[in-house]
Amino acid sequence: EMERTLQVLDVAVLIISAADGVTGQVRLLWKLLDHYKVPTIVFVNKMDQPGMDKEIILKGIKNSLGSNLISFDREPLDAQFQEELAVCDEELLSEYLEGKRILGDDVRKLISSRHCLPVVFGSALKNEGVNLTCICTLGEIRGLDIEDLEIPFINI
Repeated sequence: EMERTLQVLDVAVLIISAADGVTGQVRLLWKLLDHYKVPTIVFVNKMDQPGMDKEIILKGIKNSLGSNLISFDREPLDAQFQEELAVCDEELLSEYLEGKRILGDDVRKLISSRHCLPVVFGSALKNEGVNLTCICTLGEIRGLDIEDLEIPFINI
């Protein structure tokens, strides 16, 4: 049943508990999303709990799921963020090294092709960490009309 659903998804949001990290179920879903080439955003939930460190959690997720996961909790023009995006694609890296800045269309292409997988951090309970810009970017990947999307929780 799940595999049939995955075949028709435009975009998926994979929720990972910050406290639990990458579990067996997350690994299974990850493999299926990769198999069906579904562009995916990872939302790390429960970041409001004491002792949660974004860098440590991101490092653990990258070790388990792949190095092309990039934190989108930064400014788009941040030099480190731009460099991490550029490394996801050889052609884009070449252009970046020649001085080209990575723009929204480049990011959409990276996400659509699963060369880059955005990671955002937050707390669903406290309605924190959901970035409208990131969700809209993902919605635009497959030509979805943002006006038609029903997004249940958004911080503006």
